[in-house]
Order: sequence, then C-alpha cells, then structure tokens
Amino acid sequence: MEKLLTATEAAEVLGIKIATLYGWNSERKIPFVSYGKSRVMYRPEDIKDFIDKHLVSRDEVHDNRRGGARA
Repeated sequence: MEKLLTATEAAEVLGIKIATLYGWNSERKIPFVSYGKSRVMYRPEDIKDFIDKHLVSRDEVHDNRRGGARA
C-alpha cells in the first residue's frame, strides 16, 4: 500500500493552491480520505485517476484551436 498524501502534497502534485483543493473536496470533485474532525488525506492512485480523467488530448486541443466542435 502506498503512503497517503497530505493536502499540501496532493496540491503540489496537481499544481494547484491548497485552497483550491479544499474547494474541490467540498464540491466532491476529487476523492479523499477523511478521519478525525478536519484531517484529510489522498490516495496517490486517486490523484493519478483524477489527472487521467481530466486529460485533454492533443487532438482536442488542435480541434478547438481550429474552431472545431468538441465531442
């Protein structure tokens, strides 16, 4: 089992501010492990899955620059 990431570590991996990460938590946009009153941690595989799900392909970027419709 991999070590869980702290909010600071997860935000760093994602390249976002920690406040953004906490906002995503409250909106349930990203999976997290909650224990205690305010302790949250993140599984590395969930962070990777989140990144993979939000990956925009080169074709999509190219189509959007040419004014093509998004699928």
